[in-house]
Amino acid sequence: MVRVRMADPYLVAKLVRGDEDRIRHCVGLGYCFDRVNQGKAAVCGQIAATGREAKVPRLIAKADRIKKVVVVGGGPGGYPCGAL
Repeated sequence: MVRVRMADPYLVAKLVRGDEDRIRHCVGLGYCFDRVNQGKAAVCGQIAATGREAKVPRLIAKADRIKKVVVVGGGPGGYPCGAL
């Protein structure tokens, strides 16, 4: 349950509200416990805020206005996991 809670710490609140479809699931990268075994801080390769809550807000406020953006190379294949 630890990895599941790292991927979505609001899991229980979402279940209570009936928002099961909004739960972020652990994808099993193993990055979280690999780092702990190396004596480093636990982070999640899927959720950037995990382990960095003091610096990166987990809940991000909506923007004042809607913008159209293009994300290039944002998929998991284009991100080197070692760079986290």
